[in-house]
Amino acid sequence: MAASRMTETVLPPDMLASLKPEMVTPLVEYLCHEDTTESGSIFEVGAGFIGKLRWERTGGHGFPIDKSLLPEHVKEMWSKITDFEDGRTTHPTSTSESMESIMANFENVSGAGEAAQPKILSDDGKVDVEAAKTLVFPADVFEYKERDVILYNLGIGATRKDLHLVYENNEDFGAVPTFGVIPSFASMNSVPFGDIVPSFNPMMLLHGEQYLEIIKPFPTSGKLVSTPYIVDILDKGKGCVLTIGVKTADENGDAICVNEYTMFIRGSGGFGGKKEGADRGASTATNQIPNRKPDHVVQEKTHEDQAALYRLSGDWNPLHIDPDMAATYCNNNPASFKNIKVRFAKTVTPGETLETSMWREGNKVLFQVRSVERDAIIISNAAVELQGEALKAAPAPAAEAAPAAAGGDFLSAAAFAQIKAGIDAMSSADRQAQVKKVKAVFQFELTNAAGKTATYHVDLKNGEGSVGEGPAKGKADVIISTKDEVFVDLASGKANAQKLFMSGQIKVKGQVMLATKL
Repeated sequence: MAASRMTETVLPPDMLASLKPEMVTPLVEYLCHEDTTESGSIFEVGAGFIGKLRWERTGGHGFPIDKSLLPEHVKEMWSKITDFEDGRTTHPTSTSESMESIMANFENVSGAGEAAQPKILSDDGKVDVEAAKTLVFPADVFEYKERDVILYNLGIGATRKDLHLVYENNEDFGAVPTFGVIPSFASMNSVPFGDIVPSFNPMMLLHGEQYLEIIKPFPTSGKLVSTPYIVDILDKGKGCVLTIGVKTADENGDAICVNEYTMFIRGSGGFGGKKEGADRGASTATNQIPNRKPDHVVQEKTHEDQAALYRLSGDWNPLHIDPDMAATYCNNNPASFKNIKVRFAKTVTPGETLETSMWREGNKVLFQVRSVERDAIIISNAAVELQGEALKAAPAPAAEAAPAAAGGDFLSAAAFAQIKAGIDAMSSADRQAQVKKVKAVFQFELTNAAGKTATYHVDLKNGEGSVGEGPAKGKADVIISTKDEVFVDLASGKANAQKLFMSGQIKVKGQVMLATKL
């Protein structure tokens, strides 16, 4: 009643009436009933609304317990301590669960935690590969149920006739062995590429090979813990080959599987490292096709929506679903192809979905063909050389909606106002120094929750620089497209640009490397 009296002069009478105790006590009475099993929970109730609250905790950061912890250390790791979007959040439901991370950190002593990790990338672009192999990354917990196993099996082509794959009560029900790549996705993507290899640009990353070793069968449900580590970094001159391993274990700590992701990153080489490393398993160079007819040939058609279904298991690569990320060349005209060269890296298992990823480089289209289900490269080191009209053609850009006035409809308006205020507050000399350093015009195409679009620009190329609403004057060097709320999270430091780009939440046109300067 005291609360009601306090709000009598603030809230309208009809709203105040909806907050009466009679709208709260039914929940209390239900929770007190002898047939109610709910216990230890928190509920939010008022004005006829009842909702259950849960505790969500970030993955946090563990500091060594044998060293003094200073405010400066907390500040250094603050973005990680407060990050709810990095895939490491948990929802403790009991006191024992809430203490798990704290208890685990008792073993975190100097030399074992991230705070004592060595610097891998020097200021002059050199990479300490041996030190990189000693890096310790946080473990990622993957919790799944029988439903998730069924969803994955359907995503790789299982049908209602495959009861052992789609019906949980079948005595042989279980996950297909390639399910082993799913728990490792978030863990592998948590590795900060930009801190390990020089001049990292996610647009230049090509997934080259995938190694998966099954140590024991997967439980049909449960929690799996995946921990990434650096296997090797090879210097290929114009690029590097980075191999990241991920060890996955069950709740008891028993090993389940090991994944190794081998990625070629163009533009990140030349750091003076070794060029060759040991092969994991059989070398792809020795996988020569026998000089005889195939022993078996099986062809199976996959349905058009299979890639859209598969990605729900955790592989959020936008190439599976976004037409803008998978535009093709030459309109299937054979006359446009001058020659084609490919490397058959691995065999194809019947029923897989094949995905072709392409990069236009002058008169060539570099491409790879990937098995979506195993996340394994089928054709690599491949290129098509174009001729004729194809040399002039390029994929047509997606039609863009006319920009709307931003104002109060866009959360980003305040962020750009703050950016403008920051630049305006600089001295003339400082502004000219920024322009000299960046030398680029950035244009932002934003879409809000209502589907409206707005355009902003940041000009750090002309005069003393400027920030404003509307398209840039002249041609923009970089065009960044994203959602209004995503840009706000990025501008405030709550989101990781690398993860947003890799998941397709940010799209970049033009000179991608200039975006890193921004």
